[in-house]
Amino acid sequence: FPSHDKFKLVTVTSASTANVTVNSSIFSAGDIVFIARMGAGAVSVTAGAGVTLNGTPGISLRAQYSTAALICTASNTFLLVGDLA
Repeated sequence: FPSHDKFKLVTVTSASTANVTVNSSIFSAGDIVFIARMGAGAVSVTAGAGVTLNGTPGISLRAQYSTAALICTASNTFLLVGDLA
């Protein structure tokens, strides 16, 4: 995600599998990015180098039209919450 995505909704409309990568040193604690899986393809959120990404039960959006919030909790540390698998 580029920094201009914070506090915005990012939609993923791919019909095939898509990975969304969270890179280091872009967000600050308290920043949030919202993600929506609009296409039929699976969407996984992945951690770039130096990034810790936590989510349960996993870090993929469960189904088409699932949404999630990516919350920066500390420098390069994120919590993914929402309709996950």
